[in-house]
Amino acid sequence: MALPQGLHRADVAERVDVIRVRPVAFDGRLMEVRIASQPSPGRSANEDFAFALPDLVGVLDGVSAPDPLDTGCRHGPSWYVRRLGAHIAAAHSQHDNAPLADLLGDAIAQVATYHSDTCDLQHPGTPASTVCLVRAGGKVLEYLVLCDSPLVVERADVVTVITDPRFAAAVTPLRAAALSGAHRIGSQEHAAGVRHMVTRQRALTNREDGYWIAAADPVAARHAVTGTLPMTGGNRVSRAALLTDGAAALCLFDGSTS
Repeated sequence: MALPQGLHRADVAERVDVIRVRPVAFDGRLMEVRIASQPSPGRSANEDFAFALPDLVGVLDGVSAPDPLDTGCRHGPSWYVRRLGAHIAAAHSQHDNAPLADLLGDAIAQVATYHSDTCDLQHPGTPASTVCLVRAGGKVLEYLVLCDSPLVVERADVVTVITDPRFAAAVTPLRAAALSGAHRIGSQEHAAGVRHMVTRQRALTNREDGYWIAAADPVAARHAVTGTLPMTGGNRVSRAALLTDGAAALCLFDGSTS
């Protein structure tokens, strides 16, 4: 997760592996970008990725696959998010005026070339990631949100959450059934329910009647939630947070951060 100054607390920082604080110049103005992340419990590799360029910040959250579900790919979400993030940054450095959706689409296509000969990119479990991007330039802040990595912005002391509602609409019924509490967490029955949920969730991936996420098809980028916000005037953006779903649960719903 990428947190601006003042949006995280010390107790959050104690539980993260990396906190990097760096000044970044946005259109001649100095903004402090803070990046904090840690691997999911039980996983050695971090499946999230965040980056900050002089005028572009991004957060990616890789999709985990429960054992022993196949993904059709020898690579994992950690591999995928790092390459996707790097190619978003590279595409921006070459075409810094291109729409964010175009940058993301180019990056998805580039990463696909890395493993199209060795992996089944048509498999519904192929590595995938949410994407949240903001780019500051001139008088506006551009944003892109794909799947469940929301953007939180503060303007004139009013906090707004920008989300992609399609993921929640598609998977909430599946999660409610799988995580109903009928089976103890850690039990074989619970694990089987999670696998069944993920299998059904995969069937809704990158479909008009489901939800969109960065995976192997660059078309998904065209379905991202995009827009602009003012960077000048009394209603300008003063702070922003790009969050994974886990960070969003802490910051937006738990109420333990301010």
